[in-house]
Amino acid sequence: MQNNRVNYFCGLIIFLLFPNFLLAQTWAKVYGLYGVNSYEFSRAIIPGHDGTYIIVCLSFNDELDFGVVNIDTFGNIIWQKSFGGKDYDGAERIQRTLDGGYVVTGITLSYGAGSSDFWVTKLDKSGSIIWQNTYGGDDNDEQTSVVITKDNGIVISGVSSYSFGIGTDAWIIKLNKNGNISWQKIYGMPDSDGPHEIIATSDGGLIMAGYTSREVVVGTAWIVKLDINGNIQWEKSYERGRGESARSIVETNDGGYLVGGMTGGNKRGAADIWILKLDVSGNIIWQRAYGGSDDDIIDSIVDTPDNGYIILADTKSFGAGAWDILLFKIDDSGNVVWQRTFGDVFRDSASQISKAHDGGYIITGITDNLNLPNYHTLILKITEDGTIEGTCSSFHEANLKVIDTKATVRNTSAKVRNTNVKPHPTNAKAIDTTAVVDTICSSAVIDISCQPTTLPFLLRMSKCSVKPNYGYTATIYMSCAGLPTGAACKFSPDVIVPIGDFSSETTLTVEIRNAIEAGIYPFQIVASNGAVSSTFNMNLKVNK
Repeated sequence: MQNNRVNYFCGLIIFLLFPNFLLAQTWAKVYGLYGVNSYEFSRAIIPGHDGTYIIVCLSFNDELDFGVVNIDTFGNIIWQKSFGGKDYDGAERIQRTLDGGYVVTGITLSYGAGSSDFWVTKLDKSGSIIWQNTYGGDDNDEQTSVVITKDNGIVISGVSSYSFGIGTDAWIIKLNKNGNISWQKIYGMPDSDGPHEIIATSDGGLIMAGYTSREVVVGTAWIVKLDINGNIQWEKSYERGRGESARSIVETNDGGYLVGGMTGGNKRGAADIWILKLDVSGNIIWQRAYGGSDDDIIDSIVDTPDNGYIILADTKSFGAGAWDILLFKIDDSGNVVWQRTFGDVFRDSASQISKAHDGGYIITGITDNLNLPNYHTLILKITEDGTIEGTCSSFHEANLKVIDTKATVRNTSAKVRNTNVKPHPTNAKAIDTTAVVDTICSSAVIDISCQPTTLPFLLRMSKCSVKPNYGYTATIYMSCAGLPTGAACKFSPDVIVPIGDFSSETTLTVEIRNAIEAGIYPFQIVASNGAVSSTFNMNLKVNK
């Protein structure tokens, strides 16, 4: 929706690294418009062009639109825009295109032929719209995944009410770089079927991971291998009789596949994470379930350089809150290498994990922590071993139970037919947006120490040492936060230009400009360049 776009933002908590010539740094930031009735959910993050990162978000406030944010390696926003019409419009995925732009896919209720349609927007590297179209029939069509093919084509998967029976079926369309349809097919069986993810394979084809419902009683994981023209090469279902689905898939170095799914877990009926290693023909090499005493639901998988995999999930079994983010790494045999959660006392949940430019990983999701009024987008930038350098109290250990499973594998026989939808151009505008930045967790980029740490009533001065680490060279600006009304601080000097890794000295003076009640008032010294900040805790003592 267009009339109130300035009130849109994508709330982001971002953990980012310095460039490769520096020792890697990780940190947490939140971007948002606080104090307004808004909810922001990041759905996807990918490494962008030229060392940047791209995030797509949903926004739920007075306007129901989606946003795209481009950030640099320090987490600074390069550009941010929102897109939408008069009704709900949501982005689900984003991919880089071979011509230096991006394609954003999602659903729209504002435009198109049916109740909801696929909405595809092609952007240049600056976020300007190149073209935008909807694709759909006269009922509900909802997009789930997108992949770019070697010929710069765009393959989009989703579910459609074009159906061979009751419920919905899988719908896959391939577009050329201009948004024209190359082919479109519906895949299904008598009950509800659908894809969660589609990826390109090294043989030039595609593979879809999703679900099919046998007799509308229990779901089964469904994997369908396609050639580049959408013809089925093989298809199989995998089930334990506990309600299974395949939610993420990656190709392995041996030409097979690692499938991340969901299965019924303990006797209480909670969900577990289900990992299957398949060969090139879809036969199971090994299969394991991972979980705890409550629900553990997989979101995404990424492969690692040592032939391992990092699993991203949501957990109620472990962590500090009602829902937390669960990260764990497995080797090529499914053994857990490390495991931990991220979150605080309220809700934190994840959406997607992607490889970062520097060898680490970026995770996106949502949080309602940090005393924020509503949910906002959460993005974690972690190291190769799943940590944030320095101290971050939001990480907690997990203790997954791992069991071998025995699934029944069946060859399925989906019906396939061509569909005949046409692209419908839309006229949404790209609107610039604004955001406010806070820090959650940070590695110690800047060390601060001051003496004394408690300022007496009469002599309110402290000598501070400011030391940059890891080759940090940006100008540092000094300030205070949290002083009581009537007090103000100044530094001499208040701007520090680091020289190597040597410490610089500055003198803090706190002035009492208006009457303040007696007491001890905690406050913080802040050293920041606008993108990176460190703090040091102090106290102001006021006598009667």
